[in-house]
Amino acid sequence: MYAFPAAGRTDGHPPVGTDESMMRPTSARVFDCLLGGKDHYPCDTVPARRAMQAAPFLPAAIRRDRAWVRTIVAELAAHGLGQVVDLGCGLPHEQEPFLHDVLAPHRPDGQVLHVDSDPVVAAHMAAALMTSRTPVVTGYLHADITCPPSVLDSPLLAEAIDLTLPVVLVVGAVLHHLTDEQTATVVEEFSRAVCAGSALVVTHWTHDFAQTPMRRTAEILTSAGVATYPRTEMEIAAVLERHWDLVPPGVAAPGFEAGSRPDTSYAAVARKP
Repeated sequence: MYAFPAAGRTDGHPPVGTDESMMRPTSARVFDCLLGGKDHYPCDTVPARRAMQAAPFLPAAIRRDRAWVRTIVAELAAHGLGQVVDLGCGLPHEQEPFLHDVLAPHRPDGQVLHVDSDPVVAAHMAAALMTSRTPVVTGYLHADITCPPSVLDSPLLAEAIDLTLPVVLVVGAVLHHLTDEQTATVVEEFSRAVCAGSALVVTHWTHDFAQTPMRRTAEILTSAGVATYPRTEMEIAAVLERHWDLVPPGVAAPGFEAGSRPDTSYAAVARKP
């Protein structure tokens, strides 16, 4: 159960990248560079290195946020939620387990659908998922979450996920790359699509804790073509609370790295009433 983009080819295999994608940075590949990966191009390396100069704590903070997401997904699975849609999943990393690996010990009968619009993500997810031995039913959908129908109307979603049952929507480090209008649309449309009892798991960059480094990081990435909009606690909560019930402690920092590094993000878990 896979839906990888053919991108003009008839053999069904995705390209590693196109000329256009190699010239324009993407958030997935910039994050890959920040995390020490190898699946990025020079156009991604330049803003990533500049961002690390502005905020040296970024790589550790990103790893911490991703670990927090995995912990929450495992906790939700332990409470019975066995369907996960990972919106804007980004590139896989050898050092980190996939969400379907996190789900497997608690819900081996679960389903996970990874979603992203970057063709490089598609190529690497194809290789990763086709060699995966998890019992969890797992797929990848090449789609743009800023156009929710491209996800919600997909036959692959219908095959993978039963929307009449509770679903965990994961939106990790994605919304801060969207405009206010896009963020509101994504939160609203995906909220409408899932049933009561579903959960939303969010991490979102902020400049509330490290104002100068995070504002500078946002400027660097935005000027490079990766739009970045850190938001305040109140701004994030206002968007989520329109359609979801926040679980205590609500929108909060996921914790300091060894108690010594500034927080880059807020994190939140919410329930569909």
